[in-house]
Amino acid sequence: MRMFLILASLVVLPQCQSDSTPDVYGDGSTTWQLTTLNGNPVTARATLMFPEAGQIAGKAPCNNYSGPMTAEFPAFETGPIAATRMACPDLAVETEFLNALDQATTATVDDGMLTLSNGNAATLVFRAAD
Repeated sequence: MRMFLILASLVVLPQCQSDSTPDVYGDGSTTWQLTTLNGNPVTARATLMFPEAGQIAGKAPCNNYSGPMTAEFPAFETGPIAATRMACPDLAVETEFLNALDQATTATVDDGMLTLSNGNAATLVFRAAD
């Protein structure tokens, strides 16, 4: 009986722990619109969403992308980001965006703004889209 209780607690305990990350970034339907990339205003459309716990997705200037998110707020870390492979005039901005997203290590959310940074030069600033 004692062994059963130990095994049962090992099964239930992880379910009691919760990742508050999705709540911080929105309810899964929140779309974050990129406004600034590495200190420069962005005119190309790029978005970031957190469709479910442990996932990111969005639209870079040219392509759709998605990938795993492997850290809990306020840490930010993605696994490999997969993207479609269409060309467009904003491909250089897209490359810079996806590289900065991949290099981001911390996140802050304040007053409808999401900032991702890595402590160095790479910084992405998003606003919650209406």
